[in-house]
Amino acid sequence: MSKIRKPLATLSGTSGEIAEDRYRHDLALHDRFQQFGSELLRIASMGLAAFGFVLLTESSKGTFATEAMQASCFLRLIVSLFPVFFGICIAFSLMHRFLASDGMFHHFRAIKLIDLNNPKDKDHADRIVSEERRRNEKFKQSERCLHLSALSLGLGAALLTASFVWIVALL
Repeated sequence: MSKIRKPLATLSGTSGEIAEDRYRHDLALHDRFQQFGSELLRIASMGLAAFGFVLLTESSKGTFATEAMQASCFLRLIVSLFPVFFGICIAFSLMHRFLASDGMFHHFRAIKLIDLNNPKDKDHADRIVSEERRRNEKFKQSERCLHLSALSLGLGAALLTASFVWIVALL
């Protein structure tokens, strides 16, 4: 049977304020971490938008690229796979943002619990350890998502480049 803990009213933010110097550097590092994921998201979104534009304009004109895609099964495979990798990059970037923000939430809760320092509460140390464990878990998951996002962006860009090279080689 699990032990039910009563919520701490002081963690709501009203009476358990954190001094800015306690978290300023952590927040700056978190912001840079988020910006890198945002940049991957932006690049993958632009890749998908460019793909949609080229697909729309090329398919209506009946150009050489359209004829090359109809002639080569491998080229069709490459052209259909790179948007999938861009979509995967977007999904992992968004998951990274969510997990990193959730990790920061647990980081702030751990700081508040440390600052409260309630020696009468027997579960106090357990709560701190629990929040720190959750924080570390979320940051590790976020880091994995960031790596997978960068990898899928790289694969999508490589497939996009390969499709351009293939079409140019057929010219």
